[in-house]
Amino acid sequence: MIRDSAISAMIAAERARFVAANPRSAALGQAAARHWYRGVPFHWMLDWGTPFPLFVDHAQGAELWDVDGHRFDDFCLGDTGSMFGHSPAPVAKAIADQAQRFIHAQVNVFKHDLLEPLAAKLDEITPDGIDTFFYANSGAEITEAA
Repeated sequence: MIRDSAISAMIAAERARFVAANPRSAALGQAAARHWYRGVPFHWMLDWGTPFPLFVDHAQGAELWDVDGHRFDDFCLGDTGSMFGHSPAPVAKAIADQAQRFIHAQVNVFKHDLLEPLAAKLDEITPDGIDTFFYANSGAEITEAA
């Protein structure tokens, strides 16, 4: 049987190792904690075994690097990352090109030349009978419009 004191010692050693290996994340976490309820952006981070969250510096494909230079395989890819990977060159270029034109034009106020080609593509790939579309920025907007 493993003694509780041995487990406590192991956890303390790992916590100390984590703190020593991540000084920039620790500093950023301490500075940002004053703006987060209970010191973290999401409450479930309090359930993690780390004393502070890691801060991402950059990501490519399915890998990311934290501000302390550690590389991670990202098994927590967000919505966009899980579709394309992080920072794919064609997507980054498309975003940059579009940002040079305009970043957002509310379609309930203005129309632009990108709406119809998107609707035509959606019509092409959706099942028969789905031929009209509503553009929204979030599920909340769709719920409000329903």
